[in-house]
Amino acid sequence: MEPRPRRSHRRHLVRTRNGTRPPPAAGRTRVPAGDDPKCYALRRTSEDGKQTALRVYNFDSGAKNVTVDLTGTGIDTRQTPKDLYDGGKGPAIKGTKYTVSLPAYGFKILEVRAR
Repeated sequence: MEPRPRRSHRRHLVRTRNGTRPPPAAGRTRVPAGDDPKCYALRRTSEDGKQTALRVYNFDSGAKNVTVDLTGTGIDTRQTPKDLYDGGKGPAIKGTKYTVSLPAYGFKILEVRAR
């Protein structure tokens, strides 16, 4: 298979981010991350349904505390997730509102348990 031209790849990423194209081999659901349009969160589930990740993004030039609403996401609201990018443990989830501190243009990818 030939590599995609850069423009085509960018278009694919934008369509995936905007929800107009399903991601390959996995499920995803947007998770509410407040009113700030520069904050984004989603739940990703592996194709076989055995792994679930919460991904939280800060697209702003300044550090932010991003609070996501886990209500109705199927994510267990009493757990300590595993940080899949940095290693170790992520901040504990103790209810339906979950806050993650992110640097400018930062993100967290956390392995979480589904209910």
